[in-house]
Amino acid sequence: RGLATDRVSSGSAYGTGGVLTLAASELVGGTYGVYATGGTALDASDTVIRGTTNHGVYLYTTGAVSATLAHLTVVDAAGSGSHVAPQSGSPVVDVTNCILTGNGNYGVYRSAGTTTVSFTDAWDNAFGNLQGVTQGAGVFAATPLYVAPADVELTSRSPARYAGDDGLDIGARPYLGAPTPTLQGWLWEDLALPAGLHSVVGDLVVPPGSTLTLAPGATLAAAASDGMATGDDTGRVEID
Repeated sequence: RGLATDRVSSGSAYGTGGVLTLAASELVGGTYGVYATGGTALDASDTVIRGTTNHGVYLYTTGAVSATLAHLTVVDAAGSGSHVAPQSGSPVVDVTNCILTGNGNYGVYRSAGTTTVSFTDAWDNAFGNLQGVTQGAGVFAATPLYVAPADVELTSRSPARYAGDDGLDIGARPYLGAPTPTLQGWLWEDLALPAGLHSVVGDLVVPPGSTLTLAPGATLAAAASDGMATGDDTGRVEID
């Protein structure tokens, strides 16, 4: 779907030269989601990469090639979400409006060239979220609150909503109406809680313009750990 590449094999897109363009696609499994080698310039957008047995995006290029990664969601790769380790040369890579979570190495890794990351959620990546990159504005680490592990559409209280450089949702699958089923995340709409006990399972943030109202007799009970794994203390629930 929306795929223009040299070739596609086992859920992977390979580029061996020229320009590798990837748009509005979903790549599941395979060794890599995107593998660019030689003098390949990469332009990847609005694409989900999930469950690869190595890196989600791997740049093993030569020369001063450019790569743009925009509105990607890269999850559960065995390697890094984005791995820039050129064979030679100094690639220039821009990562913007992306979500990279739960990958087995880094969220975004660079060994040479220049990689700039901005307006991106990199969270829960095993070796670290960012390594060797230049961090721009709008970078954060929090669970994106997907619909499900295999469905990376954002839910109503996702911190990835309105987090882009244009004020819109980041990642490849924006919020389309699915509710966040638990009490955690960002309250983008007003919330009124009736009397009774309400379990807060992760950080609860009330942004400017939104209101959290507790009816008489309503009680908030914080879980023992922070399901959002973000904020000042990633191990404790915070209400802000």
